[in-house]
This record gives sequence, structure tokens and C-alpha cells, in this order.
Amino acid sequence: MLPRIVLFALQLLAAWYVGEALTGFIARGFSIGRSNEIFVYACVYPMIVMLVGYAGAKVMKDVATPSGGTLIATFALAIGLALLTQVSLLTQMVETAIPVLRNNRYLYPLAGAIAGYVLKR
Repeated sequence: MLPRIVLFALQLLAAWYVGEALTGFIARGFSIGRSNEIFVYACVYPMIVMLVGYAGAKVMKDVATPSGGTLIATFALAIGLALLTQVSLLTQMVETAIPVLRNNRYLYPLAGAIAGYVLKR
């Protein structure tokens, strides 16, 4: 159980810090507008989560290697939650219930990527 918790923390921290830098680099390189930047996050976060998950599975004991289904679930949930941010009524309801998400919509794809990895595995 402890290796899974450590892997979860590593995935969250790596996606949060590396994803921020990598997304900024990609968005500037391809001249992506600020409104569409969330979809870059929805592609970068799952990649980082899967890479850290695969490396963690090789290093730590009692952690299963992620499969192709885990990759699909991770990308699907991240992109799905990124699409939900385009519906203002839904985001207002979520932000009313969880005040931390106000003005920080980039957490939606991160939560989707982590949830996809944890739920499918």
C-alpha cells in the first residue's frame, strides 16, 4: 500500500511541476491561444502520469505495470474533464462546490489523468 501512495504523490508532483513547464514550452512553440491551452495540458498531464507510473512500477515492489487500457483511461478522463471546462454552467457548479478550483481550471485535466490512472489500474 505504501508504494502506491508514494507513486501517487510522485505522479501528482511530477505532473504539476514538469507539466507546467512543458505545456508553456509547447504552447509558445506552436502559438496556441490561452483559451485552448487547457487541451495541451490535457495531453501533457497523462503522458507524464503514465511515464512516472511506468518508471515507478519498474523501481518499486508491489506496483503493477500500467497497461494500454490505463493509458486510454488516463487520456480519456483528462480530455473529458478539459472539455467540461468549456461548459460554463458545469464549471460554475463545480467551482461553487469546490472553491479551490476557482480561476484554476488547469487542475481539471490533472485530476482526470490521475483518476484515470488510479481507477483503471
